[in-house]
Amino acid sequence: MEPTEIDELFRRYAAGEAEAFSRLYDLASPKVWGFIAKRISNEAFAEEIFQEVWARIHRTRELYDPIYPALPWIFTLTRSVWADALRRQRSRPEVPVESEELERIAGAESEAVQDGVSWSELAPKLVPGDREMLEDRYLKEWSFEAIAKKLNSSEASVRQRISRILRKIRSQGI
Repeated sequence: MEPTEIDELFRRYAAGEAEAFSRLYDLASPKVWGFIAKRISNEAFAEEIFQEVWARIHRTRELYDPIYPALPWIFTLTRSVWADALRRQRSRPEVPVESEELERIAGAESEAVQDGVSWSELAPKLVPGDREMLEDRYLKEWSFEAIAKKLNSSEASVRQRISRILRKIRSQGI
C-alpha cells in the first residue's frame, strides 16, 4: 500500500519537522472530529476529547511507527482518549454546563506547539500560575473539572483561561 499524504506528514512531524504539523492537522482534524462527533452528543465533552486527542498525539508522536498507516494509529489513540474520558466521567457526577459558556479551543494546544517549542523551553517563560495550569492539563492530563476544583473555580473559567494562555503563547511566539 502506498503511503498517503497524511502518512507522510505524520512521519515528518514525528521526526521533528514542525512545519508538517499544520498540514497534517488540516487533513486529519476533520476526520478525528467526525469520529468523535458521531459518538458523543454533548458538544463540550466532544471538544474536550478532541483537544485531548491532539495533545496526546503531540506527546506520543515519537511512538508512531512509519511503516504503518498514520490514520488508524490516530483513530486508535482517539478511541483510547474517548474510553479514558468515559471512565473518568462515570466516576464523577455530571455537572450541566451551558455550551455558550464554553470557548471552542479544539486543537489549540496543538497549534501552540506547532512551531516545535519544547516544554522545557516554554515552561520558564510562563508565569507560575499559567505554567501550573498547562502542566496539570497537558502533562498530568487532568480534566478541566479537576483543575477547576483545585483552583476553586468553574470549568468554563478554566477552559477560558487555558485558551487565553495558549493564544498568548501563539501570539507572542514564546
